[in-house]
Amino acid sequence: MKRFTLTAVMLVVLTAMALPMFAATDDATVDVQILIPSRVGIRINNAGAIVFDLTSVTLPTTFPGYYGATSAETEVLLDVFCNDNDGFNLDVDASGDFDADVPVSQLFFAPSGEALSAEGGAAGGNWTAFSSTATVSVLAAEPRPTGWTDYNQALEFMLEDTDPAVDPAVTVTLTYTITNI
Repeated sequence: MKRFTLTAVMLVVLTAMALPMFAATDDATVDVQILIPSRVGIRINNAGAIVFDLTSVTLPTTFPGYYGATSAETEVLLDVFCNDNDGFNLDVDASGDFDADVPVSQLFFAPSGEALSAEGGAAGGNWTAFSSTATVSVLAAEPRPTGWTDYNQALEFMLEDTDPAVDPAVTVTLTYTITNI
């Protein structure tokens, strides 16, 4: 029995040593290329219109007066994406005026959280007027963000003492455009 066990062990050892000499191998390669173009994206996440209902507000002591939106969503809920290393520009166009005597330039935007302007003077802080005749820059040469990033915009309306009543059916459309640099 010892002899059989010794012979079996020896046979296994010799087979294990000889087998690699008879094994065949081959290999091949393939190149993989990934093409990721420069991309930009924009999403406005508001559920409905942003409304400035001035029917029950207190009139300012000194004009102009500044008011925030009264709708459930008071800001433009804006997300942008850009994977271009040079960054992006964000611009906005307004579709028109609220009335011939109430131009869209009485509507202002600023970064989220900006305090309303004080009544009786020019818009303060970081407030910028919209325009019905020109594209307005929201962000210029902004660095590339990581993933989708929010750039929510607060809004304020400037009420002048000469403003007439405005037809409540009139709306202005704001069109935001993102462009890679």
